[in-house]
Amino acid sequence: MRRHKCRLHDYHYYGENWVDKTTGQEFLKGYYDEEGNRYDALIIEKDGVKTSHFDCNYCGTATDETWTEGAIPHCPNCGALLIESNANIITDSIDNSMITEEYKESAEETSAISSGKNKVGCIVAAMVLFMPMITFFGVVFSIAMGFLGGNSNNPKYDQEYINQIDNNDPVISNNLELFGESFYVESIGRTVEFDYENGYYYDATSDCYFIYNTDSEPAAWQYWYEGISSDYGDYGWMEYELDEDTWYIESSYDNWIVLPSKYDTSRLWYMTGTQAGTSYTDDYNLVGMGEYIKVDSESAECYWDADHGAYNVSAHGCYIYVNFDAQKPVVQYWVDGISDNYCHDTYGGWLEYDYEQELWYVEDGNGTWIVLSDDESASLWHAQDHVTGAAGSVVMVK
Repeated sequence: MRRHKCRLHDYHYYGENWVDKTTGQEFLKGYYDEEGNRYDALIIEKDGVKTSHFDCNYCGTATDETWTEGAIPHCPNCGALLIESNANIITDSIDNSMITEEYKESAEETSAISSGKNKVGCIVAAMVLFMPMITFFGVVFSIAMGFLGGNSNNPKYDQEYINQIDNNDPVISNNLELFGESFYVESIGRTVEFDYENGYYYDATSDCYFIYNTDSEPAAWQYWYEGISSDYGDYGWMEYELDEDTWYIESSYDNWIVLPSKYDTSRLWYMTGTQAGTSYTDDYNLVGMGEYIKVDSESAECYWDADHGAYNVSAHGCYIYVNFDAQKPVVQYWVDGISDNYCHDTYGGWLEYDYEQELWYVEDGNGTWIVLSDDESASLWHAQDHVTGAAGSVVMVK
């Protein structure tokens, strides 16, 4: 998912069709505003330059196009029109800090997103959504967090509004469950509160909005510092890489650069210690477990396989990944020949064993966990007691 933050509306972009497991509602590929209206494209105009992301309906090419005049460009791969002439297109005209928004409502509307509040601000965010596991940990943004405010009453005490946030934005819901409406930030020595109007935690002293991205892999804290982030227009979200001791900022769509040296970083803070969660350059398995693991009392060292993004347990013909985003770390498995049958693009295929039910579950390509058939699970192996990392960390599997 990618979210575009604009002054009057938020637009969610979905790169493929999917079904919300909690409501059963189907989302089609494209852009949705907070009122549930769907659009084929979002075109942003700034200083006479138009930019937009397109997915060619004919050859499937994904492309980011920039143009100054004339019609929408053709596909650079096959030459087809990127958007049909009768397509419903949103246009945001941006003039420096002043944002005026105009869009055509589609003749056919969908209720995929329930009605929301008016939106404020103008932040555009984007991130690859790849979660082959159940999300959570005790710390955990596709740079696509959004402003969700605009209620005449105090939304903090509007339960209907809070439920709406929880239902429409899993990242916000996750953050509220993980950290609550307020929590003490150790690195700055003060308590921060969740700003329901904007949809983030906010520290007034540093003028910083921040939230934990549960949609990225690995999950990461991301920060919006006024005076720095605001220099990057529609982008500007920042991350601090603990492994590199370096600040990064998104300078354009999905383009992360080292924060330029002209900015004074002495006033910038970031999460440290256990509150930092998985905010690391490497996968948190490598950070938390080390280059190899051992299972139960077995002596074999199972090393990290970068191609699979998991530890290779060759003695049992599978790969192991520890999901640290769960409230209690969960061991997950990938078995070639079985997992592949449930994988769709980068989603699905991971297996979990439920010790209470004594059943195997698999995540299908829609992100739904289903019971694995007896025929497929009959020969599967799972850890019995614990997984120990080279770094000395131990994860209990039951």
